[in-house]
Amino acid sequence: MIENVVIAYIEPSAMSYVVQTVAGIALGLGTVASLIFAFLKKRSAAVLKSRNISEEEIEEDVIIKKDKSE
Repeated sequence: MIENVVIAYIEPSAMSYVVQTVAGIALGLGTVASLIFAFLKKRSAAVLKSRNISEEEIEEDVIIKKDKSE
């Protein structure tokens, strides 16, 4: 059988780039997710607010005056 043994040395500066790249991707995704969440929250609040206004019953004020002569 043929065995493949690989021994590699990772330069610390190269690993630093990998860590920075992973951190940058994570921060970027977090920022995009928070922006999307804020947009959806604002949009849903506007939709819910418009539904409440349209479903309310608006009644006219009825004023009954009694004459003093009665």
